[in-house]
Amino acid sequence: MRIGLGVTRLSLNIKVRKLDGIAHYTENLLSELINLKSHVHLLQFGKTGVNQIGKLKIQSLQSFPSTLFWDLPFFKQKNVPNGAIDFFHSTDHLVPIYQDIPVIATVMDTFPISHSGLTKEFFLIRWLKNQLWIRTTRKADHIITISKYSKIEIMRDMNIPASKISVVPLGVGDMYFKRTTKNVAQKILKKYRLPKHYFLFVGSIQPRKNIEFMLNAHDRIFNTFNIRYPLIFISNDMFKFKYLTNLLEEKQKKGDVLWLQYISDHEKQSILQHAQALLLPSIHEGFGLTILESFASGVPVIASNIPSISELAKDAALLIDPYNLETLVIAMKKVVKDKTLTNLMIKKGVLKAREMTWKNTALKTLAVYQKVLKK
Repeated sequence: MRIGLGVTRLSLNIKVRKLDGIAHYTENLLSELINLKSHVHLLQFGKTGVNQIGKLKIQSLQSFPSTLFWDLPFFKQKNVPNGAIDFFHSTDHLVPIYQDIPVIATVMDTFPISHSGLTKEFFLIRWLKNQLWIRTTRKADHIITISKYSKIEIMRDMNIPASKISVVPLGVGDMYFKRTTKNVAQKILKKYRLPKHYFLFVGSIQPRKNIEFMLNAHDRIFNTFNIRYPLIFISNDMFKFKYLTNLLEEKQKKGDVLWLQYISDHEKQSILQHAQALLLPSIHEGFGLTILESFASGVPVIASNIPSISELAKDAALLIDPYNLETLVIAMKKVVKDKTLTNLMIKKGVLKAREMTWKNTALKTLAVYQKVLKK
């Protein structure tokens, strides 16, 4: 089996040293496919990213828009690259149209379609991008998605039949199950001047993460219950929502919020392990990978009761209404005051995380590859 893996998003992210969720998924899938001795050929559209990942060189194809001309009747269909692969797996929104090899597309969720008003782009531009994405994805031979809820979204928003969609959940890295040593942890916490107790958010700064809602709940628990735990943000400014970054910077000046933008995975691991709780009151998620990382780290989770998170977290997290501020405030108070509850949450979370590894993600992905190639 000769796997053609699309790594355009990962390649660009590595170049700017900021990995988003799609890039993180691609990186871990690639690593596990290599560990499983799979024959992987890396492909990217254009030449704007890096030219190598680990020991594997990346072959640059024509820019993505130009590949879509190959679907027109007067263009001769091409195999890429020169018969060296059996199929193409797109791990991002760049789904090529090839007639002589199967195309598999990973679709995390349909947020840009279902919640286009929460994206940054001008309405017409976002609509055009969505129409192109829907068109190319429909032409794929098979779709991989990350949760049962995302499958329902894809069927609804892209009009793709259930028979063409396989659910392959994400995994959690082994590193999160390992505690950093006391000395190392102390150095990292001291480096960032972190107190003994704090709440934590890990993710991108964008409206769907419910940033303002989270900050308002934090203000409330400070003022109402006198729980003086700062709120730490581990996130980057990749999406450039200025009004949100301005709000964070203003809160940071007051001292009750700390925004960490450039930290290593090792530092993130240690900061996560020592958090009082992870907060993820998102309006929309396809999966909620940081929840799984927190479970593995032995950290209580407070998250939205939206379908995708409920599917993942079930009874291992405190689930709140992302439109009702009081539910988040009460949950934050519980993880501070009720040690019996938090200990039970930690135990359930670790058990849940042990069921979900990146190796299992890769094995299930390979099963999809085999299914497609047999057709």
